[in-house]
Amino acid sequence: MNRNIQHPILRVLGLLALLWLGLPTAQARVAMPDHVFYGVATWFGDPVADGTEITFVLDGQSATNARYTIGQDSGLNGLYALRISHGRRRPAPARAGQAR
Repeated sequence: MNRNIQHPILRVLGLLALLWLGLPTAQARVAMPDHVFYGVATWFGDPVADGTEITFVLDGQSATNARYTIGQDSGLNGLYALRISHGRRRPAPARAGQAR
């Protein structure tokens, strides 16, 4: 190989390697989808009236995690749909005793 050609090729390869090493790593993160609970709200076996508010509170917490008013989405025909967001929490371990 001709020495005049070899040096520019090595320079270009070296420059590309430096650029590649200096680039920040790209990571695709897909947001975890919300949990959605659907159902029919009843009070002593009778469907609740439109405008009744359904709330979701996790055990041991005082804040409401989700809220839905019966009739706010006409496409659900009287059903409720509670969307529980994961927020920014890390996913919990899959098994008891598994490290995070």
